[in-house]
Amino acid sequence: MRTTHTERIVSCADPFVALFWKHYFRNGAITLGTAFISMSLAAWTGIDWLGLVPIILLAVFFVIPAILKQHRFLASLACPHCNQAAGRYFTRRGRLHLRCQHCGQETPTDCIMPYAAGPPFKA
Repeated sequence: MRTTHTERIVSCADPFVALFWKHYFRNGAITLGTAFISMSLAAWTGIDWLGLVPIILLAVFFVIPAILKQHRFLASLACPHCNQAAGRYFTRRGRLHLRCQHCGQETPTDCIMPYAAGPPFKA
C-alpha cells in the first residue's frame, strides 16, 4: 500500500520510542545485579534453581509490564477518521498501521517496527 498525498499519517513515533526506552538501562542494571547475586548464591550454596531467579524476575517485573504499556499506548491512539481509540494495530513491511475497531479504516503511522524485535524508530 502506497501512501498518497491525501492519506493521513498518524504521528506516534516520538512518544512510542520514548516509552520503549523508558527505564530500559535502569531495568537492565537491576537485572544484571540480581543475576550476579543469584548466580553467586547458587554457586556458593549449591542450590541450582537459584540461577533461574533473575530470568523469572526479568519476565515478571520488566518484560511483561513493558509489553503491556506499549500495547496500551498503541491501542489508545486516535483514529484520524472517527477520532476514537483505534484499538488494533499491525505492521506491514515494517511500518506500523492502525486498524480502527470502530470504523474499520487502516491508517499508516510514522513509526517503523523492525522485524527482529529491535527498538522502534521514526520513518
